[in-house]
Amino acid sequence: MDIGIITEASMTGGASTFTGRYHEVLAEAKLADEVGFSVFGVSEQHFNAPLCSIPSNELFLAAIAMITKRMRLRTAITLLPYHHPVRVAEQIATLDIFSNGRVEFGSGKGNSTLASGGFNLDTSETEGRWQEGMDIVTRAWSQDEFSYEGRFYKVPTRRLAPTFPRKPHPDLWYAAISPESHELAGRKGMGVMSLAVGITLKQLEKRMKSYQDAIRNPEPYAGVVNNRFSVFCLAHCADTTAQALAEAAPPMLHYLKGVIDMYETTLKSQGKNLDFTATRKIISDFEHLDRTDNVVVGDPQKLIEKIRRYQALGVQEMLLRMEGLPHQKLMHAIELIGRHVIPAVRLK
Repeated sequence: MDIGIITEASMTGGASTFTGRYHEVLAEAKLADEVGFSVFGVSEQHFNAPLCSIPSNELFLAAIAMITKRMRLRTAITLLPYHHPVRVAEQIATLDIFSNGRVEFGSGKGNSTLASGGFNLDTSETEGRWQEGMDIVTRAWSQDEFSYEGRFYKVPTRRLAPTFPRKPHPDLWYAAISPESHELAGRKGMGVMSLAVGITLKQLEKRMKSYQDAIRNPEPYAGVVNNRFSVFCLAHCADTTAQALAEAAPPMLHYLKGVIDMYETTLKSQGKNLDFTATRKIISDFEHLDRTDNVVVGDPQKLIEKIRRYQALGVQEMLLRMEGLPHQKLMHAIELIGRHVIPAVRLK
């Protein structure tokens, strides 16, 4: 079991400026590297501060690459339909050079009308743009010369500069929520970043089966399979479980409400009038979220118990979102997890 961190540089924990929060995240990343976290992921978001405030994960990870030595660095995720894929291929190749080969590429289509509206992007095109974008970036990384002719992108024969240092390309990841998206990740031979919040462990197990069934006969990019199942979850650790629960509940409930508001707005804009009443009830009951392991909160021993339940299902990585609290509390949580939790779950 690998334990990683994902950040969106949320400013809801007390940071009053982007400058202040960005430098706090750098310190958190440096400490995470020192105490044994396996991966640090950065999520690209647009127009959504203070909840999420990083629009360029490649730039952010370049800064982190300069102050860390061991952790893998993952774009988690790059919103591929919002960028020209050749530009993405160039940036990721550059980042891999600066990080000495520690980059992993996670991508997705986007799920916010804040972003799509701000970029005047037709959401009906995101699926096609993502598919063509993945074809182009993987060709650019793996071929000496590449070209592409599609509906959205046309690239004449070119050579990428800089070339990607590791062949054929970095480990590929896909952010998935629905069972269908888990199947897509498996079919394309990509590692999947699944979601813990709002579903039971039984439902997660079904998503894992969809993924594993699909990846048995994949059609991977450049012939390379990354058969890894990761789970994104909200997490916090403190000296006592009572303290951790009291500290974590307000920011986590605030974050979840914001996420549901975003999904509901996006789906309504697409003409899908779904009823989120039941979901809102679930995500507003923190005792239920804790009891069902939808959140991973507690003292170190409690986190070990919760993570081992995911581990028993076959989950290979937990990607922890620890945000919305003052910086020093986050630093202490990272220290506790690194010193006590990570060694225990790695030995299991």
